[in-house]
Amino acid sequence: MDALEIARTATLAGKRAEAFTAWNVVLNREPNSPEALYEVARELVNRGNPGMAFTLAARAGAEAPKASPTQNLMGRILDDWGNYPAALKRFERALELDKRNADAAANCALAHMRLGQYAAAEAYAEKALKIRPFMGEAKRTLGMLKLRREDFDGWRLMREADVEGCGVEDSADPRYKGSTWYREHAETDGETLEFKRDHLIIYGEQGIGDYVFFMQALPPIIAEAEAEGYQVHFECTPRMGGLIRRTFPTVKMHPTLGLDHKPWLAEIDSLARVERISMSAVPEHTWHGPGDVLGGSFLEADNARRIAIRALLDAIGGPCVGVAWTGGKLEADRDQRHAPIEEIAARAPAGVNLISLEYRETDVSALDNVFHIPWVTEDPDMDWTAALITELDAVVGVPTAALAFAGALGRPTWAMLPETNAHWRYGTGERDRSLYFNSMRVRRQASGEWPIAAVFDEMERDGCFNVC
Repeated sequence: MDALEIARTATLAGKRAEAFTAWNVVLNREPNSPEALYEVARELVNRGNPGMAFTLAARAGAEAPKASPTQNLMGRILDDWGNYPAALKRFERALELDKRNADAAANCALAHMRLGQYAAAEAYAEKALKIRPFMGEAKRTLGMLKLRREDFDGWRLMREADVEGCGVEDSADPRYKGSTWYREHAETDGETLEFKRDHLIIYGEQGIGDYVFFMQALPPIIAEAEAEGYQVHFECTPRMGGLIRRTFPTVKMHPTLGLDHKPWLAEIDSLARVERISMSAVPEHTWHGPGDVLGGSFLEADNARRIAIRALLDAIGGPCVGVAWTGGKLEADRDQRHAPIEEIAARAPAGVNLISLEYRETDVSALDNVFHIPWVTEDPDMDWTAALITELDAVVGVPTAALAFAGALGRPTWAMLPETNAHWRYGTGERDRSLYFNSMRVRRQASGEWPIAAVFDEMERDGCFNVC
């Protein structure tokens, strides 16, 4: 078997490391092979080397200008770099070359959404799903677009995207096997089997902000399960343990320790009936429209930590406003979720102190009115951040977990969004308040300018700076 055959066989079998080695052998023998250039570039993207990947993909495109996958790959790299107009051109070219390229259609949808072209985004997402009906990425994009305009059918699409996008049959993680509570639970009612105890396991989410957001949808399912005699379990990140225990005192908490290390499952008797659901699957069943979302505060900070934080803020003096100026990771549009702290500090009214809510190591020593308290916001235990936010006079920031905490704690909060932000948490722009957090106001960029001065003016009019 020659190197080309080995490379193709390994690629089809999903043996990425073996395929990468074989394709490099092919490329060394045939430096202008468009197939080898493309396959090596694709793996380099997966390995976090987009610069070299784009160079090789561009060479592949020059050798085979009508290869749709190569155009799509270059678009993906441009999209990761935040160059959405250029990425969109590549995606559209890929789809022009192959009208059945579902990946290119889904990527067109995502690029249009990021550019604020929402009608076009929906059209491309629907096109991708006509080509490949069970495409998780296209369903996720369409779901976000529907939720953005408060069409709650988006929750169904988001849940299906989570299941289909993770490979239901192949996943080792039971949370991706789908909900058994709203499916098998209904089918097994009336069975004569006798169980020692019934259990419902709720699985947590990946992001801290997602935890906070989805927690507000849980009370109905917990009440339903407990009314039927189920013991409810919550597998969650240890960082949220204290907050979740105070919010749901009857639920048994278990730290997330990895797929292969779940000692607490041994506590559940083998004769028990165990059902499960992930947090992100709950809204589909508990929120059928905007009227089902209560939007009020539901988290409670720890009193002992609040006392310590209060003493600290009193020592700083003056009105204290929490600021989160950086959100997300590179792949999560971080370039669109950054407001310069220097500009925020310069526009803050005299006498107002800005308290950093950044969870990374941050140097603000050059700014006299900005304070970063690392032992609070950088502590893995989110109870400290919750206590800090509770004691602040107001919070302002770009989309990040700190804003979700502030809304869930009921603090006066201002979310500053980029002009083309399409995230469903913040709606279409027709609302000036978040549907999901009553205390959160939503303000958007205008001509690329963050609404910093306008936000501070609103805070002052609302009495946020009146220190007793």
